[in-house]
Amino acid sequence: MQFNEIIDLKSDKLPFKFNYGGECSRNFLDKWEKKITADSVTYFEDEKNGGLVITADIKLYDSCPAFDLKITLENTGNTNTKLIEGFSTLDFCVDSPLNDGSYVVHKAMGGLTALNDFVQSDVIINDGEEFAIETAAGRSSNKDLPFFRIDTGKSNIIIAVGWTGQWKCAIKNDDKILKVSSGIEDLSFVIYPGEKFSLGSMVCLIWEGDSYESNNAFRQLLLEEYISEIKDRDKNPYIFCNTCFTRGGGWLNECDEKNQISLINALKPLDCESVITDAGWFTGGWPYGAGNWNADPEKYPDGLKPVSDASKAQDMKYGLWFELERAVTGTELAEKHQDWLLRGGIFDSGNFVENEHLLLNLGIPAAVDYIYAIVEDKFKTDGIECYRQDFNLDPLWYWRNNDENDRKGVTEIKYINGLYGYLDRIRENYPDVFMDGCSSGGRRIDIEMLKRFHTHQKTDLWFNPTVDQNSLFSLSHYIPNVSFTAHINRYDDYAFNSVMAAALCLGWIADDGNEEYNGNGKFEFGRAKELIERYNAVRPYLNRSFYPLTPPNENDDAAIAFEFYDKTSDSGVIFIFAREKCEMSEIKLELKGIENNGADYILTDLASGVKVKAEAKGGFTVSIDSLPFSKVVKFE
Repeated sequence: MQFNEIIDLKSDKLPFKFNYGGECSRNFLDKWEKKITADSVTYFEDEKNGGLVITADIKLYDSCPAFDLKITLENTGNTNTKLIEGFSTLDFCVDSPLNDGSYVVHKAMGGLTALNDFVQSDVIINDGEEFAIETAAGRSSNKDLPFFRIDTGKSNIIIAVGWTGQWKCAIKNDDKILKVSSGIEDLSFVIYPGEKFSLGSMVCLIWEGDSYESNNAFRQLLLEEYISEIKDRDKNPYIFCNTCFTRGGGWLNECDEKNQISLINALKPLDCESVITDAGWFTGGWPYGAGNWNADPEKYPDGLKPVSDASKAQDMKYGLWFELERAVTGTELAEKHQDWLLRGGIFDSGNFVENEHLLLNLGIPAAVDYIYAIVEDKFKTDGIECYRQDFNLDPLWYWRNNDENDRKGVTEIKYINGLYGYLDRIRENYPDVFMDGCSSGGRRIDIEMLKRFHTHQKTDLWFNPTVDQNSLFSLSHYIPNVSFTAHINRYDDYAFNSVMAAALCLGWIADDGNEEYNGNGKFEFGRAKELIERYNAVRPYLNRSFYPLTPPNENDDAAIAFEFYDKTSDSGVIFIFAREKCEMSEIKLELKGIENNGADYILTDLASGVKVKAEAKGGFTVSIDSLPFSKVVKFE
């Protein structure tokens, strides 16, 4: 299909739809007064009938056939609007099926802290069938990843859902016409006079040609237009340390000024850029202290400044974990501002039943100002330069249990708008702060959060090579690899190779050998330094074009491989894995994306340094000599 079949500003063709007072917008919206600019269309309801104003902000890209569509609603009248229902921020039809009359949707699981985190699958939608890609419980990648591709008979359509709450995309093959409708789930509300809010965004790329190249065009679009950049630093993946992972991910309430400084001093030779202290630094500790956002005086008698000063002395940034959206009963936030808190939901990080876990309503501007002031004080007073945001609540029922009868979805909408405004305020005022995102692992990865965080934790199943291989294989189809994190605490090639295609969170106990810090084995500095040097050789390729060299396979008898290719230098890296129960003795691979008219390449094993020649088009064979097996190979 052609790009302008979905969106065309010249003919005022925009792909969104909703019901207003029981009537479909397609029946009346073109009759409203409108204002059209180079990057927006605004529709004005007749003031005698209401005062609803709908603004569609549209960004068209010169680099590829893609658009970004964002919808904002405002009531400029003196009375409530009519009832708005079923708002689809993206709604269009495709009439070019594959030869058998079907369409194929390439999707991935979300980050559910499961062995199949982000594992891919293909869904064939035959004539008369329908399918939904969606999230669950109010976190954007809590069921499915909000990035997916639809293959038609003429084009590949990539869609990214820009909503960090409850979304759903319905896909139906109706008499060989594909109908796609995506937006916030189950909306039914009126807008009060003076109210204004956004319904999020949709990014859509329509590509005629090779499906791999459609994904690579999308990856490059995200890298250039969406991925956050730290002031005075490039966008290559990061090396940092969240100190809780140096003790298996559970070193939280035990952290204090002395042991954090010790670890900071030991990390610098490993090219570590930033150090973050996770949950437990605050009064009351994890989890019941969430809501007391002041340093525990017993652990940090002089506050956090001595730790941040020690980090600066090593030319590293220092930062803290926050979960400012949650407050536990009995904490300062819960006691002082009960009117800001939502009740009636679920806490998703363990069986903590003694205290109630409440959701701070970010739809209240004063609540947003409150948490912003807390973080800004840490930046200004304590010298913090890293901000890690976690979120361990499923917020949907907090939102829905607090909606009024004719305002279904409004609590969520205002909340997410407040969240974006809060994060944008940090990014605008502190552009050199490193922003690390987490939500019980990888449950909040979407294009709006990619704009605001430099990297995201992809799972809470840390140090699992199979999970790392599968999730990196899948996420790399859509997202530049700077944007997600993998953790390492082992020294063997198999484990390290499994995490290299991501930003790297160091879990080595770099100050081990001092019994005071309860190390569980002497730190192997030489080996760690060797592995970091190998990672540094790979880093420049990880945001470049990505090609799967094998099908995805989550099983423990699988062999998988994938490639990153830099067209400018005509070189790249290949990751090859064979798991514990693989029965293959060799794997044959062929380079993809290359454009050198058949010249041979030199392959260098980054672990051994051994070089071999490979035919550009004929492929090459890798022998699997022991299990589990891995290689990372550079080609040039």
